[in-house]
Amino acid sequence: METFEEDFITQIKMSQKFPSIFSGIRTRGRHKKINKLQKSIRRIDSALKNKSRNDRDPITMELICDCAPIFSVVTEAGHKYSFDAKNLLNYVLVSGKVQNPITRDPFNDIEAHRLAKLCNYRGALDAARPDPNENDHFLNVIFGELCSLMDQLVDFCASHHTEELIAKQIIDFMPGIEDLYNIMLDSAGLDNTREKINTLLMRLRLLINNNNAVHFNVGGLRILENLFSKTILSVNERWERVTRRRLR
Repeated sequence: METFEEDFITQIKMSQKFPSIFSGIRTRGRHKKINKLQKSIRRIDSALKNKSRNDRDPITMELICDCAPIFSVVTEAGHKYSFDAKNLLNYVLVSGKVQNPITRDPFNDIEAHRLAKLCNYRGALDAARPDPNENDHFLNVIFGELCSLMDQLVDFCASHHTEELIAKQIIDFMPGIEDLYNIMLDSAGLDNTREKINTLLMRLRLLINNNNAVHFNVGGLRILENLFSKTILSVNERWERVTRRRLR
């Protein structure tokens, strides 16, 4: 049985075999439009067959293979991203942003329609507006997920683990932390998000400077603080550049 995405591609391909958008006089402008559409079809078709760039849902951090239904989207660069469809729909409705939460690229009308149809949602996603109270709740949920990831890494920094093993574990977790932080920035902006992150960093630094923290590999904790801080700074700079570009 074909997935919705495969069925969509099949329908577009079939349109090339019968008189429809391809019928009529072949002007230069029409020829360019047809070529552009054909390239888009090949790009989407190829990407949907390939592996997603993310193996976990950025909102719940569950493995994509454990999610159902799965919503996939292909960027202009041909990169495929997959999400738990219902969680993605909830993100769109609560934040009011009809966009990819990882890349922050807006969904086009076809992608928004696919998401709504996949989740049996009858409303108009392009008319979604955030509820301030729900948005605060959503931010707290995402921050809770981020704290949970950090707690797992802190627990891993036990004295019986080497710093090399700790560093490898931290690096494996960083893409998930970056995705969650991106969602927090989009939901609450830089100032509100920075306040929460400073609270998280303060807890980590207190643990590092605690002379009684004998059960932890302090060197590992410093690696965690360093990589986490660098990741946050990098995301902040990128987010500010994108925000300035949107305001022009």
